[in-house]
Amino acid sequence: MWSFCLTAVARGEDKKDEKKPEPPVLMVISPLAVSPDKKTMVTLRGLRLDKATEVVVKVGDTEIKPEIKNKGGVGVPNKFEAKEVGDQHVQVELTLPAEPEVDHVSITVTTPDGVTEPRELRVIAADVLVDEKEGNDGFGESQPLEPGKTFRGVIQHERDVDVFRVDGKAGQKWTFTIAANALGSPMDPALTLYDASGRLVARRDDDSLATRDCTLTVTLPADGVYQLGVIDSLDHGADIFSYLLTASVE
Repeated sequence: MWSFCLTAVARGEDKKDEKKPEPPVLMVISPLAVSPDKKTMVTLRGLRLDKATEVVVKVGDTEIKPEIKNKGGVGVPNKFEAKEVGDQHVQVELTLPAEPEVDHVSITVTTPDGVTEPRELRVIAADVLVDEKEGNDGFGESQPLEPGKTFRGVIQHERDVDVFRVDGKAGQKWTFTIAANALGSPMDPALTLYDASGRLVARRDDDSLATRDCTLTVTLPADGVYQLGVIDSLDHGADIFSYLLTASVE
């Protein structure tokens, strides 16, 4: 009798000690934007994604389930922890419909232990979205920055800098906007504008405590070539330090 009771109690305690599996977490999507009707390899990074069985991309009321091309563990960038940027990823090859008529889609990852919270991926027309070209880490190799375009870039490594050339005229009011952290990127961006001689014209870091992204607005003092530097303000960098850069002029 007592033996039966003790066994029952022990079983009850064992059940209490059993922990439910933790659900997967989707933390970072790279790149931050795709174009309709363009095949793009998209990396989904987070925690407990190695058992992913399905990725669902919601385009309006339609669901797309791209094929999983790769999944497993990945290294954590220097000075970061897995809980901040994830240590596992899933890669899918994504092609959106030619005319999705949306400015973003949401993505979730399913594993046997649950479904991640959705994350947003921007959708930008192919004639507007331009890839940043590596090798643009100095004034001599800067990439032309065209107003009205969205430049899709990455701060690839620690102390990396991307430089964009601005051809301006005196009195023009230029506005440069970078989106990264608000879209899930671990990047803490900063923008710095120099004149042709390398002198500092203007600099901008965090816009507010709510987001580490920033907008730099400056009236050019003279005609000429200017150089806009994009960095991570803490000199961090990795293949997931993605950003979207836009410019407008009045």
